[in-house]
Amino acid sequence: MCCEKKRVARGQGPVAREKSRGGDGGQLTGPWPLATSHSTRGFSLMEVMVVLVIIALLASVIGISVSGYVDRARSRKAAADLAVLHGGVKAYYADHGRYPSASEGLDALVPGYIEQLTKDPWGNAYQYEIPGQENAFEIVCFGADGSEGGDGIEADLTNWSIKEGG
Repeated sequence: MCCEKKRVARGQGPVAREKSRGGDGGQLTGPWPLATSHSTRGFSLMEVMVVLVIIALLASVIGISVSGYVDRARSRKAAADLAVLHGGVKAYYADHGRYPSASEGLDALVPGYIEQLTKDPWGNAYQYEIPGQENAFEIVCFGADGSEGGDGIEADLTNWSIKEGG
């Protein structure tokens, strides 16, 4: 007991530690001050809901703007595929002196002229027509709707419209 009094007197006891941490010195709280009601206060339901609404609004704006890029990327992928298929049909003609028949279709290009025959970016098969409407052959992608005609991303793409820049 007498040793304890000496440490307190020399400034090494719990009261001295509290004073050095900026406490009021009147309470013996130990080396860690007690948490106040202000520091343990959480977020209210209203604050959480406001944050969630803001996040949802930002996500919807980003989603709408990204969907335009996805549609454009699919159209460009279809145009690139049509260019490859057009080149394959032309190479087939150079080797065989004729275009693939309607019954052979684009399958005649695999594996000698293209690695594999894929579907268009919307999951539909590319259509091969011989004779074409304006040329010896035509390769058609029916767009997002998968049927003839349409505007925008639903518009039909052909190997000749790609070559002409249309």
